[in-house]
Amino acid sequence: MSRHGITTNVVVTGAGGAAGVAVVRALRSTAGVRVLAADSDPHAPGVELAHHGFVLPRADSAKFIPMLLQACRHFAVDAIVCTVAEEMLAIESAQSDIHATGTKVWLPPASTVALCNDKSRFATVLRQHGIATPATSTTLRDLVAGPWIVKPRQARGSRNVIAADSIDDVAYALRRVDDPIIQTRVQGREFTVDVLVERDGTVVGLSPRWRLATKGGISTSGVTFQHPAVTHLVERTMKALQYRGVACLQGFLSDEGEATCIEVNPRFGGGVSLSIAAGADFTGEFVRATLGGRARNERLRADVGVRMTRFFNEIISYNEATADKCA
Repeated sequence: MSRHGITTNVVVTGAGGAAGVAVVRALRSTAGVRVLAADSDPHAPGVELAHHGFVLPRADSAKFIPMLLQACRHFAVDAIVCTVAEEMLAIESAQSDIHATGTKVWLPPASTVALCNDKSRFATVLRQHGIATPATSTTLRDLVAGPWIVKPRQARGSRNVIAADSIDDVAYALRRVDDPIIQTRVQGREFTVDVLVERDGTVVGLSPRWRLATKGGISTSGVTFQHPAVTHLVERTMKALQYRGVACLQGFLSDEGEATCIEVNPRFGGGVSLSIAAGADFTGEFVRATLGGRARNERLRADVGVRMTRFFNEIISYNEATADKCA
């Protein structure tokens, strides 16, 4: 599958985020894979952990695509793994140019990425398909039942997400959140599901994990599990979204066993390392599928009851020039 026979060169973008670091670490330990990490920060942790790192501008820069193409040619890149949703639309628009370099990239459909990034439209689509999701409004005039969560309509992670217990709390939050939506706060146990959907729409692998503790929207402690209501929710949601590729779905499971979908991130989740440790090789199978193979269900089955706890760690470098200044 590789142009090199033995070594597969894989670029991982967004190497400064939790998802990027998790993907870099997983692929770094995969035999036959050379990991090239890219980020706008030359000292991003994923850049330090990869075989090689280079600086790539933000997706809203006019230089983003030209520098990505330059890297594809320079490093003879076989595949790109994008871990930043905001980069996907730019990369999608340049897929033909990327493929012309001999590099493969597999992204969810642009319309699906846009839908997942728009929390209000996302909730509307799920309700239209009869999928449990929080009641959603945008103003105090059409306020849904409380207690509430106020958050940006376009958002990443848990940035500017405010819990509100009273009307005054909601009004306060609306003044502080740009382009906000208001949702009924869902009760129950919070979970994330790592998902891989093949090009024909088959959910080839899914791994639910409880979010036992979080910080900044990233799971810092979790444990893998299985539940039929969660499996059913994932399959119905992926079908409603016409999803293809890798994703992480977030939701809640009530005491009565009812599963509710909060959102779908069109990328690897920051806690995917737990699913990988439990035996579900999401990164390896995603790269396999990107290069033209078919993801294997038997390689995407996570053991139940595997627990993860995160802690701070340090990367010590004695060479300040940790990444190329340009591709």
